[in-house]
Amino acid sequence: MLNRLSDEDIYLLFEKDQWEESRIIGDWAEYGTEQLAAKVAQYFHKSKGKDVIPVDSMQDAIELQNHGMNGVVVPKTIKKLIELQEGSAESKKQKRAYEYSIVSELSETEQHNFLWAVNLLKSIKLELPIQVVNFVGENVFGIHKPGEVYLSKKILSDRKELVATLVHEIAHEKGNDGEPNHIKEMENIFSQLIVKLTKEEQK
Repeated sequence: MLNRLSDEDIYLLFEKDQWEESRIIGDWAEYGTEQLAAKVAQYFHKSKGKDVIPVDSMQDAIELQNHGMNGVVVPKTIKKLIELQEGSAESKKQKRAYEYSIVSELSETEQHNFLWAVNLLKSIKLELPIQVVNFVGENVFGIHKPGEVYLSKKILSDRKELVATLVHEIAHEKGNDGEPNHIKEMENIFSQLIVKLTKEEQK
């Protein structure tokens, strides 16, 4: 039966995810359905784009975007079949991470601004380790990992972007993008910085 269906027909079967057959085939995907997976992957990229990666949630799509990649939310069965062909989103993230920068690669201005920003955060008791890197994604300025922040070298010459990015990433210690705790923590950090700088000006 499946051999008589077009790539689009098969894809739509799984996209609607309402047939019992689709869930059964999905559950058995790791046991020899390479041809089926290839058809699903082929139509997925034809309709969504050749570099798009299937994900489970909008949060996963945002995480991929932070690594310079595009993700689109799909039913779990479609994601499972495509991963049989292409590997997981996590494995792709690890391949497209970043390169560390060393001090000798930073200009005098970049070094000065970096230390200025670090000391500014230290003044309000924020001392999270910060790594300066070159990201693969052109529009990636920073990434947060638990207990650590990765900062793009290309924003070190712009103090406004530097502080905005650092505060955004450090606030991820409290929550993910768009979550109330993340927004609240950004507001809290900026408030502390304003109070600190205002006090210094009044001395």
